Amino acid sequence: MNYYKRFRQLRYRKDARLAADTPKQILWIDEDMLEGMTLGRSMRRVLSTVFPETPPIVHSGHEGAIDRLLESSYIFIILDNDLYRGTAQGPGTLGEIKKIDEETPIIYTTSMPDEINDDIRGRVSEVIRTNDLPRRMAELIEKYSKEE
Repeated sequence: MNYYKRFRQLRYRKDARLAADTPKQILWIDEDMLEGMTLGRSMRRVLSTVFPETPPIVHSGHEGAIDRLLESSYIFIILDNDLYRGTAQGPGTLGEIKKIDEETPIIYTTSMPDEINDDIRGRVSEVIRTNDLPRRMAELIEKYSKEE
C-alpha cells in the first residue's frame, strides 16, 4: 500500500465533500449490478422509469469499490452481501469502506437479513432484503438526502 498516495486520495475526498457544487450520487456495490448483468439492466430501467428524479447511481463490484468511493461524495452507499460459494464479499468491503469513510450512510442488502450478525448491523445504517430495495429506493433517497 502506498500511504502517500492514499493520503492524497483522502485529502482530495475531503475537499470534494466540502465543495458545494459536487454532484451527489449513490454508490451501489453489487456484483450483480455491473453493466453486463441482466439484473443491473432491469434495475436501471425500473429506477429511471419509476423514480425519474433518482440521483445518478454509480455501480461498482467489490474489487473497484474503494476507487469509486474516493472519486466522489455520495448520498449513501448500497452494499450487497454478495454471498458467493459460501463466502460473503460484503463484510470485507464494509471494513475497507469504514477505514476511509465513517460518515456516509451504508445500506447493507442481502437475501437473508436474519443471517447478518450484530457486528455488521452496528456498522451500517440499515440492513434490508435485496428484493425490497427497488420498492424502498425513493424512501431511502428522501431520508438520507435530508441528513446532509
